[in-house]
Amino acid sequence: MSSEQLNALRDEARRAAGYRGKAFPQTHPDRLATVARLHGIPAVAPEGCRVLELGCGDGGNLLPMAFELRGSTFIGVDLDAERIARGQSRIHELGLENVNLFARDIGEIGDEYGKFDYIVAHGVYCWVPEHVRAHLLGLCRSLLNDGGVAFVSFNVLPGWHLLEYMRDFALLAAEQEGSPSDALTRIRTLAKVFAEGLGGAAGAQNQHLKELFERLQTSSDYMLAFDYLGDVAEPLSLGDFVSAAEEKGLRYVADANFYETELQRVPPRVRSTLMKDVAAPLQREKLADFFGARLFRRAILCKAEQPVGLRGASAVKAFQLLAQVTRNSANDDATKPTPASFSMLHQVKLTVSAPIVKQALTVLGDAWPQSIGFADLVDGVAAASRSATRAEIDRVLTEAVWELYGAGALDLRCTAPRCVKRAGEQPMASLLARLRLGEQGETVNQHHEFVLMTDALSRALFVLLDGTKDRRQLIDALDAAVRSGRLTASPAERDNLSAVVEQRLTAWGAHALLLA
Repeated sequence: MSSEQLNALRDEARRAAGYRGKAFPQTHPDRLATVARLHGIPAVAPEGCRVLELGCGDGGNLLPMAFELRGSTFIGVDLDAERIARGQSRIHELGLENVNLFARDIGEIGDEYGKFDYIVAHGVYCWVPEHVRAHLLGLCRSLLNDGGVAFVSFNVLPGWHLLEYMRDFALLAAEQEGSPSDALTRIRTLAKVFAEGLGGAAGAQNQHLKELFERLQTSSDYMLAFDYLGDVAEPLSLGDFVSAAEEKGLRYVADANFYETELQRVPPRVRSTLMKDVAAPLQREKLADFFGARLFRRAILCKAEQPVGLRGASAVKAFQLLAQVTRNSANDDATKPTPASFSMLHQVKLTVSAPIVKQALTVLGDAWPQSIGFADLVDGVAAASRSATRAEIDRVLTEAVWELYGAGALDLRCTAPRCVKRAGEQPMASLLARLRLGEQGETVNQHHEFVLMTDALSRALFVLLDGTKDRRQLIDALDAAVRSGRLTASPAERDNLSAVVEQRLTAWGAHALLLA
């Protein structure tokens, strides 16, 4: 396929997808402040900070932050003027006065927007020329306030070699006559056939290839056109990235996914060997990238002169605790030292025997999607405990919460997310979430996470949640839309709209989508 044909394919995919930016939880000021403070950096509170996003697109990531953090200031820059215009229109629609987007080349930015407490560059670093990369890191150095941190993501080696393999396949599969859409169809067809052909093949390598072909087959037009057929997104190793950052007067702090830095997601034997035989933390992380064939890094950087040191378990007492907990052992007595199974965030599964920890997981699960302070967690466990003293509960939970956070099973937050577990008399979702869903079929929740809503009935109900309608009014509005033909519903849904509304509200409460 010629370069002209590739460009035509990308243009068609961009138009067809109407691509909108998404929320990335790791880039939120609260997440960045949490990781920074755990490493001894006096990061500014999320409620009164200044944030710069380089490569902001249409503000899909930045606007939800600005909507929730009205006392903070947000600046976004992107080369695509069309996306910036779309974002500016949404800013006006939301009535936001604390955010501005500018159509600018990152390579031409100086200090005209002032200094910042947080700088975000997600999905940019590997997609720009070398001189722009250097300038981007230079901006992080020159524009960060003292105590500030930058988030820079990049495609990491050696894992990215696997996607280069699939990119070569996609380019070869596309090399035939036909329209851009024909090329995408051909890629998917061949990927499906290859995946099915590998289905019965023995060996871990064949199974891994099968998963890669399945991933290619299910990718959107936009992802195929830009991630697989786009200009090469040059990957680099963690070591090379850290060296480039150090040349600009920056220091690597940690991965925004803290559990990646602490190696808690690798098998215990691998982790213990790395901890025992490799003294330097950065060297351990680089070796761990080989074990998991990691594809992507989310690096947090600070100024080189900023002292950095992991504070340890006692630091968790200063944070809000957030955990989605499912008890898999329904008949377990939490007051007895018997093993119980739990499912947690990020697909973490735990078997716990200690009564104090089991009781704490129950308290955390009951609070979800709201957070709970450490002292309140201790109070909750103390109320349920038969014999443990408060001092013992404090000691056990300090270590347990630290281990759970390190494993990715629990989140720490500087501030409590603004959401409710159960819908009130007049259910309400945020204006931003409702507008975004009405336009795109996906939205963002109060945890700054992307949420997809596929069925028309759910979308029609969600956009009605403005806090002025009770359940009867919501049901009547849906019924009228179904009867008029404006909304399609199954016979079972039409006959049970009351149950449908209640089921959706319960689910949205669990997904942190409700304000009231």
